Amino acid sequence: MPSRFHNILLREVAHFLPNELIIFLPRSYKKIGHVALVKFHENLYSYRFKLAESILKIVSPSGISSIAEIQDEITGIFRTPNINIIVGIKEAETIHKELGCKFNLNTSNLMFSVGNHGERKRIIDWVNALKARNEVKGDLHILDMFACVGNLSLPLVVNVQGISLVALELNNNAIFYLQKTIKLNNLPSKNSYTIIEGDCREKSPKQWADIVLMGYFKIEHAHLKSALLSLRGKKGWLLIHDVIKSSENSQAVELLNNLLKEGDFSDYSLTKIISHKVKSVAPHTVHRVYECIIVIK
Repeated sequence: MPSRFHNILLREVAHFLPNELIIFLPRSYKKIGHVALVKFHENLYSYRFKLAESILKIVSPSGISSIAEIQDEITGIFRTPNINIIVGIKEAETIHKELGCKFNLNTSNLMFSVGNHGERKRIIDWVNALKARNEVKGDLHILDMFACVGNLSLPLVVNVQGISLVALELNNNAIFYLQKTIKLNNLPSKNSYTIIEGDCREKSPKQWADIVLMGYFKIEHAHLKSALLSLRGKKGWLLIHDVIKSSENSQAVELLNNLLKEGDFSDYSLTKIISHKVKSVAPHTVHRVYECIIVIK
């Protein structure tokens, strides 16, 4: 079903875009701060500047002042976007506001998925429910193994009372903006957000965490081993993100099951897995998060 944005865009471009190209018009955009990210079909290449001007006219009332073309797929271990601002203010650095948080980032070289908004809201509610049931005594310790600019963890420490959070990040650029982001936000007085620069496979604290956030799609054996060793007490939660075909199982969860069969983790048991769909990313392909409950003897 065409979106309201798409219907308005159809009217705006009718005077210059040939009828045979109408079918290729973008149906949506992603808003990150003042920047709108748009993917143009290759058949619209010669019209993309005029299309971007029309889009800016439509979306500027919502605070958007730049239109950026998504030029290629996200690449590399840091999931670096490939965008270029083609119309409007030529400034890729922005402040994105969501769930009471302010995220400072450069949209040209750092990944922030606005499509994960629902998951960020869900885990706020989930953590509040854990605390209400007293499943963890005292402050809740949360480890974010792939922090970026606090994409998953900042909303928790801003919106939930009694959180001690450690954020690990390997990307120097992300660390720079994460530090700026933390300064922008007013954390509850009893909460803490500690940043550790380095590889989570080496720098994750031992026997410290109640919950481990694993917001990365290429989870390896060593990541899972560090996550398990970071858990404290008798019970913990791993929140593992993965992209899978609708008919397939998560390879990351299979890795976890295999790891728990090793002698080093004979005292660890995976007692329950709860799967949540985050979003569709392609036909028959979904981004899911797996809430893995670990019990330690």
